[in-house]
Order: sequence, then structure tokens, then C-alpha cells
Amino acid sequence: MVKVKKLCRLNGRQREEIRELEACCKEKDKTKKSVYLSSDRNAVKNVKCFYLHYDNEKLDGFLCADITDEETAELYAFVHPEKRHRGIFSRLFDLAVDELEEAGIEYFYGLYEPTSYITNKPLLQVGAEYSYSEYMMSYRYPLKSIHEDVKSQKEGTKEETKGKEEKKEAPSKEAESVLMLAEAKDEAFVTAFLEEVFQFEKEEAKERFENFFKDRAYQSYVFFKNGEKIGFCSIYSSLNTNTIFDLGILPAFQGNGNGTLLVRHLLECLNDQKGEDGNPKEILLQTGSYNERAVSLYKNAGFQIKEQLDYYIF
Repeated sequence: MVKVKKLCRLNGRQREEIRELEACCKEKDKTKKSVYLSSDRNAVKNVKCFYLHYDNEKLDGFLCADITDEETAELYAFVHPEKRHRGIFSRLFDLAVDELEEAGIEYFYGLYEPTSYITNKPLLQVGAEYSYSEYMMSYRYPLKSIHEDVKSQKEGTKEETKGKEEKKEAPSKEAESVLMLAEAKDEAFVTAFLEEVFQFEKEEAKERFENFFKDRAYQSYVFFKNGEKIGFCSIYSSLNTNTIFDLGILPAFQGNGNGTLLVRHLLECLNDQKGEDGNPKEILLQTGSYNERAVSLYKNAGFQIKEQLDYYIF
């Protein structure tokens, strides 16, 4: 007997069932994303956001809705590998959209984690169109230091000019730039930076800066070029990883290689850090396909896409 439960929240037994189904699908599809099994983050409360599909009391399909604002929901679903192509996803999708539209939700995004073992066909069958991708990027391999680069450039110049009259070398772009740990006196700059570059509200930006100093797991850096503050970034450090946040350059200084310099300086700061396992810490960051310049910058710096989540709009 087939039945569907539509719920605002889950009990312990339902969570166990979902995790068991999720583990089965992840093993089959080689995916990594784990679904968030709580409605506490939803912008609209007391809305049925969990949809559980049962066949003979056995959970074989699940869909959840993360209501990110009063008009938008992100949908994520999985179906038991042996029960696919039987309309389970479409049934759950239709029920969820009907329920959410009654709650005032107008925009829907379907989340899809691409691997070579699954396809986006179920999303296309319900009329979804690709919108954008979110990337988790990872850096693991050794970095040649900026100072080594400068040294090799100088040595190359000396070889080229051997036997000619020596000329005074102009300072390199690298030598004019420096990355310094942020201090309390940098509050005004960082707050204004977060407002301009990442569109934070002023109070939110100020609180974010203060939190960097309260939590010892964070370190923040200000990027200087020719003695002027033009960039910022922060790092969250855990046992075996360093995660980069809020990395950017003020708009007036973008497009001149300053972003590349900032990333190289930061990687050099992090390159020698060891994790609990004794290996160099993995360096992570998040960005999206909508920011082509950033994706290109990070790839050129040595980052690779570790995880990808595609967003399809209905």
C-alpha cells in the first residue's frame, strides 16, 4: 500500500528512516550532500516541508523544502535506487509545490548534485531549467612562494642582462603588496569593505568583524597595495581544513591582478599549516558559476572543484 506523509517536523523514527534511505542513495549515486532534517531555518513557519513516500510501510522516497525567504523554496529529493522511474519524485514534487504555493511560495529551485551515476532527467521532466551552480573548491598541493617567484624572476633578468650595463630594477608588483592580520583598528575599513563588496548591512558587517575576534577559530587579513588597504579575507580553521570566507578586492582596484596577488599571499600564509593527521591542511572555499571571474581566479591559483550543487528553477 502506497501513502505519503506531509509533515512540518520529523520525529526520531522518521529521521532514522530518512538517513537510512539517504545512505543507500549516496552509496549508489556517489553523492556527498546530506539533507538538513529540521524546519527551524525556514523563513515561513508551520508549513509542511517534509514529504515521505511509503510503499508497504517502507520509506522509498523523500523530498524536503528549505524555505529560504517568504517567496522562495529550495527542494531536494531522493528515491530508493530500486524504485526509480515509477513517478515517485514527480508525485512528491507536485504535492510539495501545491502545499507551498498555498503558503505564498512563488519561486522553486531544485537541487541536483551531479555525478556520473545519476542524471538531471527527473528535474527536466517536471519542467525545471538550469539556473546556476555552487562549488566547493579545494586546494591541496604545494605552493611556490611569492618570494621564490620574485627571486627566480630577478635571476632570469640577471641572466638576460649579463654582459650589459646593469640597470636599477623597478620593484615588482609582488613586492608592493602585503597581507597583514587584521587588528581592532581595521574595523572601519573592514565594515565598509563588507558593505561595499558583499552588500552586508552596516550593523551586520560590524557584528561579523567583531565575531572574527571573539572566535579563535577565525583569522582575518587585510590586503595592502602600495601601503593602501584594498582587500580583505578571513579564514575558519578546523582540525584538518582551512576555509576561506569573504575574500575580495575593493571594486576600484579590481581587474588589475590584485585578486590573484591576494590569493597567492593567503595561500602562502596557509601552506605550512598541518592538520591533526599530520598532513597539510586542506584549503576550502565556496563560490558559484555566476561569478566567472572568481572561478577562473581560483582555478588558476590551483583550486579544483571538490563538490558541485546545481540549481534548477521551476
